[in-house]
Amino acid sequence: MHPIRMILLVAAVATALVPVAPAFADPGKGHGKGHPVFGGGGQGQDDRDRRDAAAGAVLGAAVAAFISPQERDTILRYFRQYPVSTAGLPPGIAKTVARGKPLPPGIAKKALPGPLLADLPNRDGAEYLRVGATVVLVAAATGLILDALDLD
Repeated sequence: MHPIRMILLVAAVATALVPVAPAFADPGKGHGKGHPVFGGGGQGQDDRDRRDAAAGAVLGAAVAAFISPQERDTILRYFRQYPVSTAGLPPGIAKTVARGKPLPPGIAKKALPGPLLADLPNRDGAEYLRVGATVVLVAAATGLILDALDLD
């Protein structure tokens, strides 16, 4: 066979097969790890799901993880009677002070006043703190915020 005919034959066969190739590709179903440089972060959805489930288990296994309505009333009544000057948190940090998230490292936190703590039930394994204008119930061992109450 003539070399030019051979080249044309190979080109024709290759051109005919190109549109069929995507049909045989594995769809992947979104389980790829992603590329850290291009926003994938190196973690697939399964990894994130496992991490979120573990965080939920820690949160659920912690103390009775909420501030009761009676405790809310006691705290709010105290701070209405004895107001404290609170500097607002920067918006980026304020978003991180939420239930289920760890207390940000280096954040200014203060213990609640003794008379107020005397009126609140003792929580083994947890402590009340004031962070800006928010009272948080924090798991002492992990620093995980179990509940938060805005004073504003």
